[in-house]
Amino acid sequence: MAPAAGGASRRDIPLREKTHPPFVPFPALVVYLTGVLELAGAVGLVLPATRRAAGICLALLFVLMLPANIHAALAGATLAGEAATPLWQRIPEQVLYIGVALWAAGVAGGRSGHTTSASTAVPVP
Repeated sequence: MAPAAGGASRRDIPLREKTHPPFVPFPALVVYLTGVLELAGAVGLVLPATRRAAGICLALLFVLMLPANIHAALAGATLAGEAATPLWQRIPEQVLYIGVALWAAGVAGGRSGHTTSASTAVPVP
């Protein structure tokens, strides 16, 4: 689950601050906030009652994080001494995360966003 992994990987905050574009105020706060939002979104996707809202909010979060990812790739930012993910890989990954969040929310790809409980499932002969 990308949001859970992303939210849990905020242990390198000083390095991640360097990946944010100069126009983003309070980079350390933004790093912590996006981590908390990713984790909350991951939990929200698991709960049927909040799945739709969580998926839409995660997709919006991923769209808002895209400029920082582009900046990091173009600026040659490093994380733990290693090069950041190259831009050619980063953009499709971000689009994939957005698509999966919208699919999980039931707003893209034909998914209804509702789960079928065992008591309402139709038995298959």
